[in-house]
Amino acid sequence: MAQLLIDMPAEGAARLLVLSLLEQLSLHAPPFEAVGATNGTPKRNEAYTAALHRLRASIALYGDVLGTNLPRRACRRLRTLARIATRLHHIDDQLAWLARSIKPEQSENGIGHTVELRDAVGVRGLLISPSALAAEWVCERLTRRRAKLRLQLEQSHEGPRQFRRLAKRLGVYTTAIRLDDMTLSPSFGALTGRQLLAAAEKLRLAVGGIRADDDHRTLRRIRRAADHVVYLLEPVRSHGGVGEVAETARELRDALGSLEALAVVGDALIEGGSRVAARYMMARIRTTVWPPAAHNRGVEITNGQAMVDPPDEIGPGLVSLAESLHAEWTESFAQFAARWLTPDAARFFTEMEQLATALGES
Repeated sequence: MAQLLIDMPAEGAARLLVLSLLEQLSLHAPPFEAVGATNGTPKRNEAYTAALHRLRASIALYGDVLGTNLPRRACRRLRTLARIATRLHHIDDQLAWLARSIKPEQSENGIGHTVELRDAVGVRGLLISPSALAAEWVCERLTRRRAKLRLQLEQSHEGPRQFRRLAKRLGVYTTAIRLDDMTLSPSFGALTGRQLLAAAEKLRLAVGGIRADDDHRTLRRIRRAADHVVYLLEPVRSHGGVGEVAETARELRDALGSLEALAVVGDALIEGGSRVAARYMMARIRTTVWPPAAHNRGVEITNGQAMVDPPDEIGPGLVSLAESLHAEWTESFAQFAARWLTPDAARFFTEMEQLATALGES
């Protein structure tokens, strides 16, 4: 199949590729079930986001041969969907990291905040660390935000009229053959080789300039450069010599994605810190007006959802979470640097450039 695509005219092969991605997008489309359902919702959301980003990237990468008659409304809708899906994916990453800090744990040294948990078992007191309380507080905010974004995504994907029009435009492929002075269109392999050569150089420079203090926007830009390399290699990965390079490119993309996910978690903690001051002051004023003996600052579990009344430990808890995140970030970046910021990593980019040159000559 890969050899067939490589030998096909670039326009026809690019159209087939985009049509297949449209089909994948439809397969993983909303509505999504609530988090915690038994249908593997997070994985389905991830598959939808991956198909959406690959579709948009392919339209951009092969835009020159796809033509300029692509429906603008469909492209705008894809851009809107990608923005919402990306924000949802970021919240999933944030919730996944924070989930490790939510479970109440008995503190060995007695440091923490005693709360009351009311559930089916009854009322019981637990000593919860400030970091667990802070994680619960941030998670509640993120969960509400995620519900709104999920609704926006479902509403934006309703009525896929523009996508049907896009599929119809791409499904009609005509060409004219002139017997005199005929100029053949480039093959898909040649187009892929040229695109891959430029994308590999861009990725090499981006990875070489990565720093330990880069924010998630910088990391996202570098990860997208890796995405483009992976997307270019994927259609031809079964061609001789491409599979190994494609797998290494995926490993690099996944490593960058892991760093980006940690940076996104940092954004959630920073945002919580910017808002906790007001909530913290409200709690201090409330306990001044109504002393703790007259005010129950418990945690009531209703239908499996814990409603946390932010105590004074939220601020220190966020600091504790930030320290844990910094330790994990330091370790992850060291592992990344040991693999991808060494002279040995240059061989991968050299192999990719050689592969791109070979494809460009096909």
